[in-house]
Amino acid sequence: MADDFAQMDDAAFLAERTRVRETIEALSERYRLINKEFARREAGWPRGSAGHDPQPSPCDPAGPTARGGTAADETARPRVRRSLLDRVDAFTRRHPEFTIAAPYSTLSKLWEVRSGNGTAQWDNGFRMMDDLEARYPR
Repeated sequence: MADDFAQMDDAAFLAERTRVRETIEALSERYRLINKEFARREAGWPRGSAGHDPQPSPCDPAGPTARGGTAADETARPRVRRSLLDRVDAFTRRHPEFTIAAPYSTLSKLWEVRSGNGTAQWDNGFRMMDDLEARYPR
């Protein structure tokens, strides 16, 4: 794909850059709205159905049929695995005193967590969330 950019003249390159930025902004807003709806729905789901306690797949030897259940038990409730962005969003809703900036939005190109105590940086978002969730439980 980088080769495509090298072949573009400046006007086409700038137009493509603008188009991509606008698409990302629109998708970011849509994702924010989807997360808001997800949080509303998640509140009504039984514990474990929204990625808190992931259940094994019906194809997994330790799945519901191995425990005496049926594959229908597994599909009866929605299964959603939490992504990194879902974890960041949930954490910042629970702890509004923190601001988390993704690597693509920081000069350091690292995950940055800001609070009244200063700024901390991580090079891996999953490790960052593991640390934060362990240090600041619900």
